[in-house]
Amino acid sequence: MATLIPLALFAGAARAAEAGGDEMLSAAFTREALALLAEGGPEAAAQGSEAAPLEAAAVLLDLSAGLTPEASEMQWLRADLAERRGDVGTLRDALGAYLRERPEDDAALLKAALVRVTEAQTLDGRLTRMKEILASSARGGEATAAMRSRLSLLASEAAAELGNASERISLLGQAAALDPANAAAAAGVFDLLAARDAGAKRLGAAAANWVFAAPVDAVPRLALARVLAGEGAHAVAADQYERASVFSGATLLPLPDLRRYATALLATGREREAREMLSAAEARLAAGEPGTDAGERRLIDLFLVVLAEPGAEAAALERLHERAGALVDRGGPEEREEARLDRAWIDAVLAVRPVEEAEAALELAGGRYADADPRREVAAGWIALRRGDPAAARAAFSSVPEHPLARLGLAELADPGDPTRDALLDELAAAGSGDPAGLLAVRKLEEEKREVPVTPVGQAVLNLMAERPASLWRMEVTREPLIALRCEVQPRRILPFRRAELVVTLENRSRLPVSLGDGQTLRPVAFVSTALFEGETPLGALPTQVVNVGRRLSLEPGEALSVPTRLDHGPIGRRLAQEPDRDFSFSMSVTLDPRLTPSGAVAIGPLGAVETLRGVQAAGSPVSEAAIRGWFDAMSGDSTLEEYAALVRLAMLQGGTDDRSISPRLLADTTSLLGERVPNLATTPLALCGLYLQSGARRDPAIERILATARSSRDDAVRVATLLGQVRDPTDPALDAAVRAGSPRLRRFAEAWTRVLMDRDPVAAGTTPR
Repeated sequence: MATLIPLALFAGAARAAEAGGDEMLSAAFTREALALLAEGGPEAAAQGSEAAPLEAAAVLLDLSAGLTPEASEMQWLRADLAERRGDVGTLRDALGAYLRERPEDDAALLKAALVRVTEAQTLDGRLTRMKEILASSARGGEATAAMRSRLSLLASEAAAELGNASERISLLGQAAALDPANAAAAAGVFDLLAARDAGAKRLGAAAANWVFAAPVDAVPRLALARVLAGEGAHAVAADQYERASVFSGATLLPLPDLRRYATALLATGREREAREMLSAAEARLAAGEPGTDAGERRLIDLFLVVLAEPGAEAAALERLHERAGALVDRGGPEEREEARLDRAWIDAVLAVRPVEEAEAALELAGGRYADADPRREVAAGWIALRRGDPAAARAAFSSVPEHPLARLGLAELADPGDPTRDALLDELAAAGSGDPAGLLAVRKLEEEKREVPVTPVGQAVLNLMAERPASLWRMEVTREPLIALRCEVQPRRILPFRRAELVVTLENRSRLPVSLGDGQTLRPVAFVSTALFEGETPLGALPTQVVNVGRRLSLEPGEALSVPTRLDHGPIGRRLAQEPDRDFSFSMSVTLDPRLTPSGAVAIGPLGAVETLRGVQAAGSPVSEAAIRGWFDAMSGDSTLEEYAALVRLAMLQGGTDDRSISPRLLADTTSLLGERVPNLATTPLALCGLYLQSGARRDPAIERILATARSSRDDAVRVATLLGQVRDPTDPALDAAVRAGSPRLRRFAEAWTRVLMDRDPVAAGTTPR
């Protein structure tokens, strides 16, 4: 018996521009755009074919924007792609649409301001434009302090390029003052002061501010540790060196800093740790660490002699001299004299070997290179001191009064309890410069059970540090994460062609503001990895999504930021759209602040985190006679979304079905009805049919009428959807027709889609990629 289908079922679908259909078509275009962007990845870029996927994706997102202009997430994607392509006009348009829906997003507001800045043709004009925006935003109050800080920093860099030093300094200071969490501004202030030899007090304050702005960056902690170690604050310096070593990850601390660190550890009674650390440095040198000179090697060896366990000093010194001797054998006259001079003062100062050996080495070190070297007088002074000739020792030391080892020798000549002696030792120990004199002075104070005094400058820096939360200086991000990551899928049961979101929430659980962005504390990027399952059987992984969660420039203590990502626009939605009759589940891992290692693996940044969601259901609707009749019913219902979903499922049926229980007459009736009604409907259902009619469908005349109508449509959305859904061969005449007679937008897509198809399968195309 024939199945009768009332023609009135399509009355609802005849309504033009229904919100449900526009949303469905917009989602489809966005899905395909994101798939193209994933296709235009690193490998495609290496082959020079990245432009075609980007161009095609740009057209799809433009069409999507025309269908749902208020969809802020789609506009964000559109702006991001426009920025990658250098399309300033689209970037301006997309940011404007996005900010109308999300005016609180100061990261987007900054991007929009920079678009205005780039309209100026000269660097001087851009600086003027930035200052105008800063002035107007300060008056109007529409910009956050963080946004004005970032813009001030960019203006400062422009002023520096123009050679305007005073304006550069003013704008840099303004950037740091507006947002103390602006890590790039804090780094700029420190670098400026360091270049001007601003003094330890100002450098220490700038370094402390830099740590506040970039608490998980090793570089500012190293800068602070150097200042503290040079002002006697060895305990706090050791803490900062330790934190720097943790936050440096795979990057090793510079060897000069390891020497300063060892001195700080010795000053705080942690000699064993200092010895172990220097032994690790020795292993680095033995492995041939690049960029290390012979002098650095000798200093590390010397520190190991000073810190050697009782009874092991002679063996440590022998290793030092063996390595130095090898350099003597290989080097020229200057290197040989250098090594002999080092041997003379080392043997004289350390007093591990008989004084005669130091005398012999000093005698061999004579020559035009060594005679003028202050170390010659240092060695002579210490030899005289060990010989019991204080007058000769004093004369030698006094001839080079600024040399640290000479000052240490003068302290050695003074009587115990002499204020001058104590002052010299305190000064050398407090300097913490990582040189032998500082280490030996710290050793001397340790033997006398005296603490290294903190200088007034060091105390001033410590006082400034005390104004910040104590947790900043001993930060343990593994125990107390600054940023909490939470993820939720809404709804938990995802249906084909229905809206679904992954909501990623970042919460600042610390007492510090956290800046977001490139060059800031947190790189606001997340990788979303998805694994599919059918029951307990793995089906494989979907392409990784890259999600930009930087919708703020900073997060204040206790502040949370939630960023929705449309799952129906991504790989999950695409899989459901391609196979809407299948049920599967998936697990999803969200990695915040991922870092690619040299081996290609994904590591996590210091503030990164991983959140995993398991057992999320994706429920399809299998094809059956009952389902088909349900789609017929939906076509006459009140829900436009249900109407269009039913229309798409009926269109997809035209590729046939493996279910032999379905009446062939029922299938034939659906085909006839689509062919009779769809060509006369509005553009949205026609575009959906062009996109979802299976390209391998049996070519019934009714289907051909639909496709012929779609191919001749004057609407770009219909033409693009049809090319996207039906054309897999780059030599298809429909592509050539679109290029020759289409609108500029359609022509752009057709040309890009042709190149994409050629790159996918040049052999099948019978040509080579263009």
